[in-house]
Amino acid sequence: MNESTEDPKVAYLRKRLELEKSARQQAEGLLESKSRELFEINKILERSNEQLDEQVQQRTSALLAQTKLAEDNASRLNSAVERLEIILTAARAVSWTYDITHHTFRVNGGDTSLLQFKLDEVVDFKKLKQALHPDDHAIFRETFSELSYLKSKIDIRLRFKDQDDQYRWFALSAVMSRSEAQDPILLGALIDVQDHVKREEEAWALSNIDSLTQVANRHYFEQLFAKAKQQSQDFGTGFTLGLVDINEFRLINESFGQRTADWTLQALADLLVDRFEDKGSIARLAADEFVILFNSDVKATQAFDHLEQLVTSIDHFELNNGERVAITLSAGAACFPYDGQQFDNLLQAVQTANQQSKQSRFSSPKCVMYHPGMDVSRQRDRNIRQNLHRAVTQDEFSFALQPLATKDGKWLAAEALLRWTKGPRYCSTLDFITVAESCGLILPIGEWVIKNAIQQLSAIQKIRPDFWLSINISPAQFQHQDLASTIQGAAEGTEVDLSRLAIEVTESLFLDDLTRVQNSLDRIKALGCTIAIDDFGSGYSSLGYVQQLPIDYIKIDKRFVDQITEHSESHNITKAIIDMSHSLHSKVVAEGVETLLQVEALAALNCDAMQGYYFARPMAPEQFLAELKHNSERFVAE
Repeated sequence: MNESTEDPKVAYLRKRLELEKSARQQAEGLLESKSRELFEINKILERSNEQLDEQVQQRTSALLAQTKLAEDNASRLNSAVERLEIILTAARAVSWTYDITHHTFRVNGGDTSLLQFKLDEVVDFKKLKQALHPDDHAIFRETFSELSYLKSKIDIRLRFKDQDDQYRWFALSAVMSRSEAQDPILLGALIDVQDHVKREEEAWALSNIDSLTQVANRHYFEQLFAKAKQQSQDFGTGFTLGLVDINEFRLINESFGQRTADWTLQALADLLVDRFEDKGSIARLAADEFVILFNSDVKATQAFDHLEQLVTSIDHFELNNGERVAITLSAGAACFPYDGQQFDNLLQAVQTANQQSKQSRFSSPKCVMYHPGMDVSRQRDRNIRQNLHRAVTQDEFSFALQPLATKDGKWLAAEALLRWTKGPRYCSTLDFITVAESCGLILPIGEWVIKNAIQQLSAIQKIRPDFWLSINISPAQFQHQDLASTIQGAAEGTEVDLSRLAIEVTESLFLDDLTRVQNSLDRIKALGCTIAIDDFGSGYSSLGYVQQLPIDYIKIDKRFVDQITEHSESHNITKAIIDMSHSLHSKVVAEGVETLLQVEALAALNCDAMQGYYFARPMAPEQFLAELKHNSERFVAE
């Protein structure tokens, strides 16, 4: 059947069936296609899930690893903090921060007992300053004010109060920390260096401070001199150098022992610090030699006056053990740059001036200012001192004896005048005695005088048992020798009557400790010796001490005798001395009598005895004995 004759309904159904079949085929094809796509998508999703699972697993593993690392790091950090705390505590240190903007200080860790601040306490600048030593305020302020401008790191030493309210030395170190996120701060540490500073100070003191007296030593003083010299040159100024020492200090050591000598040096150092610390620098150069480098604002005349007041006001020291030691001081001064521009040159100048001071100390202690003419005198004294050492060991001394007589010429006594037989021709007795007193040789010379005077007296008494012999004793011998024992020892084994030995002392002796002088004279008097004051009126004249002391004779100084017939003042003074001496039961001898008019004037004033060229010049012992025998015979015959 063809389509033209086919039933339309059948044809419609057949057409529809074909269409449905075609649609079903297309649907099946589409479904199959979509199924395949879905399958592929599922496969892709499966692979993606597998990859995601793998990534999740990897991320989880990484996160776990990072978490563990963070935990490990945190553990190590805690351990490090703990170790840091241990180290800071062991090192006696604290860590800190300083907020530059707000000026606040915070201790972050360490040994907080070192400071007055608690851990993590915010300390403002005022409280921080209160804990800081006043002498360190300036360096603290200067250092911290420069931080933001000049430097970002500091390293200084400061003193802060600890919890016991005591200042301790700290080494302060810090670095600047800057970031955009926060204000700049300082991160640092304070390390306790108290013990280290103490050791440094001890080491410095060993090098620069005299261990006995606690003043500067020569090494440090030369540095002070160099600094003063540079400042003087920079500003066109000058300064004065003073030198003070103890007369016959060596004898203090020999007589009283090293401990007393050390105490004496300590007493002198304390005195100099008390008198001069605000005026300059004090140092001990050697033995008893102390120097004062006066500040440039102390004028030379002022320095001189200060030194003069020192030497004239001190005659003893009260030592730490309660002992009282009689001393006299000598002082010299020299000026920079006029008297020397180098340390050694200026020191030599001031030593020269000091030696000149020593020569005047028994008449009137004083300070001496250096002048160039002293160098000649210093060289002469050096030569005398060198020769005196030889003279003492080789017995180069002798006596010249000069009689003391009545107005009619009868010899009553003689004075043994010391002579240096082989001394330099330019050297007088006064010259070498002065040098001997300054260098300590007066003691062995004095012992020679006592020993040989007693031998001479023994020869004299064989001719005139009632005749007496006088010798001169230096104040230095009273200070540093037991004279009574020395005299007694020299007389042992002889038949000499010590009541015939007269001990002549000068008025300068009474500038010493009068109680000690009286004790010494009383002991000498107890041996029977006669005591006389020589050259009365030439120095510290006072009949007051004649009343206190066992004085038998007063010898009037030659300068009054010279003018007794020409000036009423000299006559009246001489008369007053004679009358007052007689009222005190002391006899009087006039020295330097050279004319008959002087003899007559003195006789009219009831002078007991006279001495001078009118009666006889000093003569050798052999000649004197012959003349004494002749004089004695003449007056026996009369």
